[in-house]
Amino acid sequence: MRKTTPVKREHLPVLLDAVIRGLKLNPAGCYIDATFGRGGHSSGILAGLSDLGQLIAVDRDDAAIAGRFVVAEHHLLVTHLGDGFKILHR
Repeated sequence: MRKTTPVKREHLPVLLDAVIRGLKLNPAGCYIDATFGRGGHSSGILAGLSDLGQLIAVDRDDAAIAGRFVVAEHHLLVTHLGDGFKILHR
């Protein structure tokens, strides 16, 4: 499994263990964290992924994007939703 190093942690994510258990992660799966925030849940998801897994994290907060994780591998894509989720199509 992959190791991540948080740039900065200002808070602990709520119910992290319960969320990760509930996801029943497939190590080779592809996941979206639509509320990246400070990356707490993303860190838990990344820890459960193999080199085949991917995580796409989005947020509209510039500060959240600036605080993204330093990841040795390229399995995390963090993107900014400046106009919010209204730009996503169904």
